[in-house]
Amino acid sequence: MVSLTLPAGPNPARRRAGRGGAGNLSKHLSVLETAGLIEVEKGYEGRRGRTWITLTADGGTALAEEIKRLKLLITKVETAGTPEDR
Repeated sequence: MVSLTLPAGPNPARRRAGRGGAGNLSKHLSVLETAGLIEVEKGYEGRRGRTWITLTADGGTALAEEIKRLKLLITKVETAGTPEDR
């Protein structure tokens, strides 16, 4: 099982990087949760809001398959030779 804890509230560094704000992340997490790939739990640690994200068994399987496909893609790119071959 893999767990991730995210602090609640805005993240200026993420926004500067062009990845959107907390609302954008929330939408992505909602899609993954609806698909049964993660479990989301919200609560507090002290006085600070936190979101705990846990990868489900189905999520672990999907992640392993995605990593496998990415490795195949990397291998194809690395062995393609010249840019004309790609």
